[in-house]
Amino acid sequence: MSVFEKYLADGEDLLYKVKSRNRTDIGFTNKRVISLKPTGLINKKENFKDISYTHISSIVTGYKNHYWMLLAGPIILLAGLVLYLTSDYYNPMDIFSKSGSIVMTAGVFVFVAGFLIREFLRELSITFVTCSEKYKVSLKGSSVEQAQTINEIIRENTR
Repeated sequence: MSVFEKYLADGEDLLYKVKSRNRTDIGFTNKRVISLKPTGLINKKENFKDISYTHISSIVTGYKNHYWMLLAGPIILLAGLVLYLTSDYYNPMDIFSKSGSIVMTAGVFVFVAGFLIREFLRELSITFVTCSEKYKVSLKGSSVEQAQTINEIIRENTR
């Protein structure tokens, strides 16, 4: 059973659901967009919000890429290289030589990890504009196909 089941009206079907960056469940039905944000640690309540497709005047989508790991890796690698080169690297017992090697290894690891998870770090931002408000949703680990699916659902159900 989906978390949206108790919020669906008669004749309303859940077509697609996603989870946003702030743990909000977003459901797209054949009539509206439903947002359920969990609150509280013990009582597990939900903040409910819905927007009818007929009230949406426009949709703004955009991607935000987080490249901080790809940037941090070479910086850490360079710091380790400087640490290694400024030490007496002929002496294998020199603490700076060993720590320089460790820092360079960490820099390579951070860069490779950032490259491998770059798709997960991508963020799709969707803003639903109505006559009275703007409702912005940031989806984690988003893809172009996900944005197309959401746009198709909204276009088909606003006719």
